[in-house]
Amino acid sequence: MRRTNLAVVIVGILLCGAASAQPMRNILLQRLQGAPEQQAEAVQLLPRYGVSVLSDVLPFLDREDGVVRYAADDVAWAIVNQAQAPGRQGEAEEAAQILLESLAGEPSDWTRRRLLAYLAVGTPEGVDLAPVGRMLGTDEWGEKARTTLERINTTEARKELVGALDPANPELAANLLDALAQLQAPDTLAAAVPMLGHGHAPVRAAAARAVGWSGDPSLLGPLREVVDRATPDTEFEAKDALLRYVDALAERGGNWQLAMHTLVGLLVEMEGVLLDSTVAMLGRYGDESVIEPILTAVQAGTLRNRQAAAMAIGSIKGPGADVEIARLYPGLPEDMRLPMIAMMGQRGAPSLVSLVASEAETSDGFTRHVALRALARSGSADALPVLVTAAESDDPAIAETATAGLWQLAGALQATGGTEPAGVAYAHLYRLTDGDERALAGVTACPSTQAFDILLAADGGLQLAELPQGARVAMASALLNAGRREAAVETVEGILAQPLVGQPVNDLLGGLGAAAWELDVPRRLGFVTRWHVVGTFPFGAPGSGLDDVNVGEPNVDLGAQYAVADGTAAWQEVGPALSVDLSGQYGMLSNVVAYAYAEVLSDAARDVVLRMSSDDGIKVWLNGEVVHNNDVDRGAAIDQDSAPARLAAGVNHILVKCSQGAGGWGFGLRITTPEGMGVLATQPE
Repeated sequence: MRRTNLAVVIVGILLCGAASAQPMRNILLQRLQGAPEQQAEAVQLLPRYGVSVLSDVLPFLDREDGVVRYAADDVAWAIVNQAQAPGRQGEAEEAAQILLESLAGEPSDWTRRRLLAYLAVGTPEGVDLAPVGRMLGTDEWGEKARTTLERINTTEARKELVGALDPANPELAANLLDALAQLQAPDTLAAAVPMLGHGHAPVRAAAARAVGWSGDPSLLGPLREVVDRATPDTEFEAKDALLRYVDALAERGGNWQLAMHTLVGLLVEMEGVLLDSTVAMLGRYGDESVIEPILTAVQAGTLRNRQAAAMAIGSIKGPGADVEIARLYPGLPEDMRLPMIAMMGQRGAPSLVSLVASEAETSDGFTRHVALRALARSGSADALPVLVTAAESDDPAIAETATAGLWQLAGALQATGGTEPAGVAYAHLYRLTDGDERALAGVTACPSTQAFDILLAADGGLQLAELPQGARVAMASALLNAGRREAAVETVEGILAQPLVGQPVNDLLGGLGAAAWELDVPRRLGFVTRWHVVGTFPFGAPGSGLDDVNVGEPNVDLGAQYAVADGTAAWQEVGPALSVDLSGQYGMLSNVVAYAYAEVLSDAARDVVLRMSSDDGIKVWLNGEVVHNNDVDRGAAIDQDSAPARLAAGVNHILVKCSQGAGGWGFGLRITTPEGMGVLATQPE
């Protein structure tokens, strides 16, 4: 009996759950007009029912209670926005139909505005918008309906806008054409073109905007007629529409000559900002053939904005434009020269830089300052001599302008790969600025023999020893590249005459590259470069210790062979190299060790420091004694370990054990004095 009652209860619960959705929605609709906490719950939960609840919510928009209206508005917005999600086309259409049905009724003004707002963001293609279209001809709602249809911008929305075009209502027609101009849709052109001949000038101007975006060459004549028939209050709009049309014509392609011919003709018709726009378009689309018409307009006084003319000419691409600019420049009036000088410097063509340099050398006053700044912007090495000379001027203002220009030019040359002239510019700056460290850093980054000759000039220049190591390394490299070996050797000798430890060693070797071996730099730094290696042998892991004996260490027999995992291993000679690449020798193994052996000759017993790098751990014997033992897991870095030691007179025996955890592995070793000078210990051949 108890089992039967339990079954009945379960069935009842299930039946109640299935039937609860509709009552719950009704409860939430009631709570939408209840206390604040109830409204908050309704606003949160009602959108979950989707479009099906929208028709129930919209009537609340007409309530006198503003709190209820705004709560319903929140729910409606949420439902409309949800319906715009990808894959919900059907829901979006259903929502739009519900909104349009409400709009066709007798909603309050507040509700009508909200419905139009929902439709503006939530109406997909395929929805008939006749209810909105019928509002276009009304005084109160026409503008709001037009804006709504413009934002919807579907085929149906444009159909309503086009269908409402009424030649008998000029104000409405102009407003609708303005909307079509914003939409720029091909399906509106057929309706807009006839309006170019409308009897009212504002309508003609609006129609010109509505078709001008197309760039259709057949419309040039009608658009010109709109301009010719314009009234004083529509002249600007008509000409602006014509300019936009020509811009579209040029952008469309295939009618370049027609577009340029039209623009050149407009140079004598346009004024103010429209003239500036005409000139800018000539610069954007034109070639060298439009330069003379632009300058003619300047000389005739039609074009008063000299800067706009120069900027447009500067935008014209190609070497032909540079040739034409250089040809026309000498005949320009004085008030056109300043903007042209600035523009020519920006273009940077050799022929134009030469003209600017001439102005910088021969002009006075403000023109000279403009020319110097233009040379700085040119990025041309041809500008360098003129700027240097001007920076040495007795006129403080000229010297300041030229020095600032040198900094700018040096940076531009460096950025574009002009290493040699950039180095020269920085060297002059070092001299002109009483040793600015930024200039010296520039010479180091852009080495050239000429730059270092400037730095080391006899008349108060630097001494070689005064240069930082980076600059001297760069200088040595530049001298070698220029074939000045004797001077390069002298520079390197100066570097090696001081202790070098750690990164300076890397900098010297990296800066010299392959020439380091030619100049015997590795040996001078104390590197042991030739080794015999053998491996590999098992190793526990980093941290397990480097004390297992595998080759009879510390005794070494280069003729011996050793049993290893894949057979036998024998000693093999490697080098010369700055370090021993064991991963290249044996591969990327894990948990192994290898040994390396070398002999060095010393002409006398001496105290030294062994400086080592290793990946991973390293253990070193010198003449049978352990002098270093570092069982670590790390990457190699120059001179990362050091150990005091003593070389014996004659042959010295060095044995290295290098461990490998994973990845790459290897080691390097050099011998220095305690201060860091390389020990010139040689290795037997």
